[in-house]
Amino acid sequence: MTILDWTERFKGTAALPLDVRKRLNKSARIIHMKKGNQIFGPMNIPDSLFFLYNGRIRISQTSDAGREIVLYRVDAGESCV
Repeated sequence: MTILDWTERFKGTAALPLDVRKRLNKSARIIHMKKGNQIFGPMNIPDSLFFLYNGRIRISQTSDAGREIVLYRVDAGESCV
């Protein structure tokens, strides 16, 4: 998949001035994740801002008993804070 201007996909970034969007596109690093990969967690704090261009992610945590608790899901183009 070729992503020429990913900033058009997101409401917040699409509203930015063109020069800012160009700088974002130039400095962005696009990664592809496989199903089941962990993006970050309690002991793995990200130093970047993530935008989900395609697909769906599940936000979850593990209970003290070891069970996964799904907090919410995020679809491409949505935000989660």
